[in-house]
This record gives sequence, structure tokens and C-alpha cells, in this order.
Amino acid sequence: MQYDLIIGIDPAGIGNNGIVIYSSETNNIIFNETFEAKTVLESKNLFKKYFLIIKQHFKNEKILVIVENFFLNSKQLLTNPLATPKIIGALMVLIQDVMDWDYQESEPKNKSNISNYQGNIILTKHEQDAYKHIQYYLRNSKTKDKANYIKLTVKLSNTIEAKYHEKVNKELYYTVRAQWNGLNYVTLIFNNPKFYKRFILGFSPFMYYF
Repeated sequence: MQYDLIIGIDPAGIGNNGIVIYSSETNNIIFNETFEAKTVLESKNLFKKYFLIIKQHFKNEKILVIVENFFLNSKQLLTNPLATPKIIGALMVLIQDVMDWDYQESEPKNKSNISNYQGNIILTKHEQDAYKHIQYYLRNSKTKDKANYIKLTVKLSNTIEAKYHEKVNKELYYTVRAQWNGLNYVTLIFNNPKFYKRFILGFSPFMYYF
């Protein structure tokens, strides 16, 4: 799925919280911030404040929020009353139920093989972590898109043209149209196998082959 904005969050609850907003249109960071909170409630209210501002400025944009998950291990020294899992739960409710955005959690290990941001914006450690989770998602989603790729050559029985609506879902578009021995051919590319099945059912008059 194509998102207009991807928001990465490195949550702490108590302490420093990092947030980065990445634009798919410009392929760059358009906002970054690290804020400190003394309580989970204060952290939740500050996140809500940021979210409402984003909602106001990007009303019709499709937004995904990626939150770094929290894993407790035996070597970890806790200095607060499980503030991080508390704020993650609060973020899930804010993002899904209040903002109506898509929500996704990312494991801490996902950022280990992602390089730091090297652009002209200075990021804090927490912002770097948020940025890395965004990049991990982008890298992984491209791999999934390639796995869903289906190419089909269609022979049309008449001069009817295959129709598409690329602006809506980008699930179908044609690359080549040709005519040979009086027959019309069109090469189609599907980014979604489910859409491919719907297309075949909807265009049954066509003869088709791989």
C-alpha cells in the first residue's frame, strides 16, 4: 500500500521520545522532533498534540505510523514503571481509534542494519531510530511489491481497449499495445494478485495467456 506520509516514533514514555515524518512524495524528512516527558500521561498528551497538528495540515493524506516495540530482557535495567509499554499502548489507541491512521509496530532489531540518516538535517539518536524504522519498512515493502508482481499479455478479440485507473490504486497499468495480423495485443502489469483475479473475471471476453 502506498502512503503519503510515514511517521516513525521511538517511544520512551518517561524520558526522550523521538518522532520523524517522512514524505513519500519528496522521499525526504519533512519534520523531526525529540521531546522529553516526565510522566507517561505527559508523553501521551504531547503525542496527541503533534498528531492533531498533523491531522489538521494533512487531512486527506494516507498516513502510516510505525512505532518501535518494546522487548524486556534479563540484562535490561528498568528505571521507570514500564513507561515504554504503557505509551505504546496509548499510541495504538490514539493512532488507530482517534486519528484513524494505519498503525504498525517494528522490532528494535529491525534498525540494526539500517544506516543513519546522512542528509542535511541533524537528527538526535531517538530521531535516527525513528528514521531507521521508516527505512526498514520502505525496504521491506518494496520486496513485497516485487513478490506480488504479475505480468500478463492479453489478446483482444476486438478493438476494445483495456481500461485502468492508476491514480486510485496503482494495481494495474499497461506498458505495450501492439497489433499483429489484425489482432490487438496489450501487455498488462498487476501489482496485486487479487486485483488480477478480479480483472480476469471482469474481462472474460478476452483471450489471455502467460
